[in-house]
Formats: sequence, C-alpha cells, structure tokens
Amino acid sequence: MIFLALAACLSFAAAAAGAKGAEEYWPAESWRTSTPEAQGLSSADLAKAFDYIAKEKINIHSLLVVRNGYLLLEAYFYPIAREDLHDICSCTKSVSSTLVGIALDQGKIRSVKESLTALFPGRQLQNDSARKRRITLEHLLTMSSGMNYPLLGEPRLAPMRAAPDMVQFILDLPMIAEPGSQFGYNSGASHLLSALISLRTGETTEEFAGRHLFGPLGIRRISWPSDAQGNGRGWGDLMLASPDMAKIGYLYLNKGRWDGKQIVSERWVKEATRRHIGTPDAAGYGYQWWVRQDDPRRYEALGRAGQRITVIPQLDVVVVFTGGGFEPADVGGFIGRALRSDHPIPEDAAGFSLLQAKIAAAARPPAARPVPALPATATEISGKHYLLEENLLGLVTIGFTFEGGDTARLDLELADRQESRPIGLDGVYRLSRAGPEGQPVAVRGEWLAEKEFGFAYNEFTAAQNITVRAVFYGDDISLRLLDPWNDLDVTVKGWAME
Repeated sequence: MIFLALAACLSFAAAAAGAKGAEEYWPAESWRTSTPEAQGLSSADLAKAFDYIAKEKINIHSLLVVRNGYLLLEAYFYPIAREDLHDICSCTKSVSSTLVGIALDQGKIRSVKESLTALFPGRQLQNDSARKRRITLEHLLTMSSGMNYPLLGEPRLAPMRAAPDMVQFILDLPMIAEPGSQFGYNSGASHLLSALISLRTGETTEEFAGRHLFGPLGIRRISWPSDAQGNGRGWGDLMLASPDMAKIGYLYLNKGRWDGKQIVSERWVKEATRRHIGTPDAAGYGYQWWVRQDDPRRYEALGRAGQRITVIPQLDVVVVFTGGGFEPADVGGFIGRALRSDHPIPEDAAGFSLLQAKIAAAARPPAARPVPALPATATEISGKHYLLEENLLGLVTIGFTFEGGDTARLDLELADRQESRPIGLDGVYRLSRAGPEGQPVAVRGEWLAEKEFGFAYNEFTAAQNITVRAVFYGDDISLRLLDPWNDLDVTVKGWAME
C-alpha cells in the first residue's frame, strides 16, 4: 500500500500559522453547512476539481470537505446517492484501532504491551517460536508483528477469508522478522484487534462499537460483516455513509472528545496518530492510521480503491473520499489550491453558484447515447447460457439476452445464488438492488466488435468494478475479467449449454 497525501501541491502562503479552533459543535444528527469562502476556501477553485474528474473519468463516488466544523462541500457522483452505505475498505482498520483504544480506556485491555499469548490465552499456535511470543498488541497495531503476511497484493487475505477460523489462521502464520523491526502490512493482524474486542468485552465488535463509538457519534446505519465466530472483519468491509465517515475524522480532530464526553482518550488519539514505524514509501504508520509529517502534518485512514478519511489538525480540516478505483491525491490537489486563508475571504456568488451546479451535475446520470445496430452475433447468442470452467469467482454459468432497444439482460449463476441484471447499452448504467451483500449493482455494456461484447459489472458501494470482455466463437465463450483495484485479472472459458 502506498501512502497517499491529500494535496501534494498545497500552498499556505496566505494562511496564518495555525487554523482557528471551531466553536463548540457536534454533528451527531447532521452537519451544519457553510459556503467555502466563509471558511477560507475558494468555490471557483473547488469547482475545477469537478472539471478534472469529468475530463479524466475519475472513478470517484463521494467527496466531502469539513473545515472549522462546517460541511462546505458534499458531492456524490452517479450512481452513488447520499443515503448509500459504502464499503470503507481498510479505513475499517482505523475504526478497529479506535475500539481498542476505548477498551483500553475502560480497563478491558491492560496495555499495548500485552503479549500475543496473553491476548489469546489457550490457543495452540502452529509455527510457535520465541519470536512469535514476543509479539505484542502494539506490534499488531503498528503492522510490525514480523508475521509472514506479504505487503503487495495481500496474498494471505483470500485463504484467511476461506479459513473456518480466521483468528487461528492468523495466529498460526510463520514468522519472518523480529517483532517491531520492520513494517509489514497485515490485514490479519487488524482482524485480531476485532477478535480481541469481542474476547475482552463479551460483546461482538459491532455491539461494542454501537454502544461506545457509533451511538455517541449519532452513526445509526452501518453494515459490518463478521467471521464464522461473530468477530467483525477488523481489516475491512465496514460500510458507512460518507457523512458518518467524516464524524470519525472529526472525533480525532477534537482529540477524542464529543459533546462533552471523552469517547476515546486524548492520549490514545495522540499515540494512534503519531509515527511509530516507517513505511516503504517514506510515510509513517501509527496505530492503524497512516501519518504524514509534512507541513501541515496530517494523518489518514486509507482503504483500497480510493477510500480516505484525512485529518489536518493545523488547518481544522477533515476530508472524506470514497471511490471505485482512483488516486485521491489527484483530486486533493484542487482542495489544496482552494485553501486561501484561515479567515473568511470575500464571498464569490458566481463561483459558489458554479460549484453548486457542478455538484448537481455530478449526481445526474450521463446523457444516453444512440445505440448502434446490433451485430449478427447478438441475435445468435441471445438467450443462450454458457457453462463455465471452474474459476476463482465461483461463476457457474453466464447468459445474455438482446431483444433490441437500449437495454439487454445479463444472467449469472454462481455457487450460492442466481442473478438477472439489466445492462444499459446507451452508455448509462442500469441499476438493480439486492446485490451479493444487499448492495446495489450497476451494469452497462457495448459491442466492441462483431464477436466481442464488453460490459462493466459495478458493485459501486462495495468498491468493486469488474470489466468483462466476452468473446464468442462458435459455441464457445471466453471471458476476461479485470479489476485492478482488487488485483483481478482472470480469463475463464465456457461452452454453450443445450
């Protein structure tokens, strides 16, 4: 994973030495709003971000900017809507860390220096060694356990998810380094944090979070899948609405305090967001938070495919991104350039009107394109179903129906379910609900050649967008499925069923 700064080109020449403190205010039910200019940002400069996103076809889903406790920019990009819960991916790790801090504050966990064997007593460990027994909670928090969990592509993640006992799978990993000696990104270690919460509190991770974190912050709607033992997936898959993601950042911006109550101790916030160990890209890592010691200093919860909660205490700023595969720093640069002052700047009615128009346009579906005449192959294969060879995605059969017009149908049979999805042929996604985990699914496609049909299967709230190229030859089919943000590139062959 690469640390992604919010704005590589920030210019603060016009800013004072530090951001002004926000007045006492807690957005438990809703955020108060403001024009950007009232908080020292330029609406016209922010509007330029939307031009860039449209021109470069950036796969962003939402963008929120909070300064001085005011929500001054809130945008959703079709087909995402404000009410959608979104997979925050590895931003979940920062939430898991926060729960550890709360449990520590409550005395449910004694110290970050507790050893692995003390944390999970009674467990028999494979690959047991003196080095493994020197792993502490702090090593799990700082991704420095020394376990053999390679960084790039997380090859251990798939077998961990398939294991009947994820916790045991992680505890049994062999060691490759002395604990604390080097950074090694380890989603398994983050899952141990969730399992520890359940073990020490007697509640599920979700129950504990609901009572001591989400509830006090006014976060009412979440989805948090769990393992077979009921432990929330501590490394990822937590789903939140974007404004609630901003609440997590705002809690940390306010040093763990919320509406007169210390939700998590100031000491924990300080420890979690300071650099404990270096990372390959010269950033730093705290307790499941990425730390950049630039000027201004900032820390972030990061998730694959563009999920971000960025906190810049010096400027009293929280920024939230969600997406389906993009580089947030590219968009963040526009926010950096929009920052003009720590104090209100003159209102810009034209710039603000332009920004609102851009926000509204982003939420609308694109204009439909004329649908070209279907090739002869479309008629030949319409209604057919193809039996597929065994594959990692669990696809069993696939079929297409083309009956003319601007919409086709995709039929899928998987190991655990069947789906029938409309496909937009005019460049506009067709939405259907009740996806694999209850999330919406959007599909659009087009004929690329006489015998080649391409389509995008976009589980957008799950940050998964699979592009498929289907090639038909005789009674056979070849599918190439790509999703670079999930390390997916597979080819699956099949043959027509009788």
